[in-house]
Amino acid sequence: KESLNSYAVEVAIFSCKQVGNLYILKGFKVSEYSLAPEHPLHVIYDDSWTALQWVTAHVLENPGLKKEPWLIDHADFRKIFVGGDSAGGNIAHNVILRAGVEGLNGGVKILGGILSFPYFQRKQGR
Repeated sequence: KESLNSYAVEVAIFSCKQVGNLYILKGFKVSEYSLAPEHPLHVIYDDSWTALQWVTAHVLENPGLKKEPWLIDHADFRKIFVGGDSAGGNIAHNVILRAGVEGLNGGVKILGGILSFPYFQRKQGR
């Protein structure tokens, strides 16, 4: 969710199952909120990256964190989608690009992105 004074940073993990011609997505998301103007804009991208790396750390043998049982029991790390709408679509886009450049924990790959009405702005006059 987004308001004038806060940014919602969400990382969604979806599992996809095909039944005939129908694809069924089930998923969950990790959310953290960074308030503006207390935090600069780039913090929302860094928070999203950190959240996605935390999720994918669960595939590692010794990730240096206590593993969340619900994540181990329900996530399919071979079928990860990152998505967002409006400004969240922009955040998802940037996280997907960063994953392509830097890689994710345990060699996890993003299968796709779901950008619903992503918000992109270009400089005026260009």
